[in-house]
Amino acid sequence: MAPHRLNRAPRWLMPALAGLVPGLIAGGAIAAVLLPPRIVERPPDPARLIAAVHANLRAQGVLNVLTLNPVAVVTAESGSFLFATKRILVMPGRVRYLVDLRAVPLRDVRWNAAARRLVVVLPPLALEGPAVDVRAVRTLGEGGLLSGLVDAAQELDAANLRTGQNELVRQAHDPQLLAQARSAARRLVRSAYAAPLSAAGVPATIDVRFADDPPAP
Repeated sequence: MAPHRLNRAPRWLMPALAGLVPGLIAGGAIAAVLLPPRIVERPPDPARLIAAVHANLRAQGVLNVLTLNPVAVVTAESGSFLFATKRILVMPGRVRYLVDLRAVPLRDVRWNAAARRLVVVLPPLALEGPAVDVRAVRTLGEGGLLSGLVDAAQELDAANLRTGQNELVRQAHDPQLLAQARSAARRLVRSAYAAPLSAAGVPATIDVRFADDPPAP
């Protein structure tokens, strides 16, 4: 049997092929130069992003979540009848509710990749104050003959001062105000993590709690 013979290209086609091959090569080179390279973006790493936000928050130090300006109005009296004397003290103060972000270790920022859930545990809320605005303190007096005695007035003012300071402390520890401050802290810290995660396209549920929160039922 005669061996199978390959069909050769016609002679008129050979010069055309010879000119086509360099053209294809040149065209490929031009396309490689003109067309931008295809960039393959890696999906963001949520754990690294969360760690960066945590480091930034720690660098900020202490977070002021709420400032309160309570006013204590207290009254002290002495004597009776013609000798009755009353002294009224109006004492403005200032209280700041703080969260020390420096006291949040990375182990208290827990990312569950499977559940897409972030849990941040904050240290207990701290109170600064109450600080008394001495220049704004006002003393009002009324009453009988003792009201003109300097020693009696000073004694009543000192009693009012102690009572006023205790009243400011009582107002600062009001349960509703403490709850408001804790809610503000949760909201601020949650937003600090939610914004970059959302910008990176990472869906996440963020739970911010305090170390001294009562256990969930």
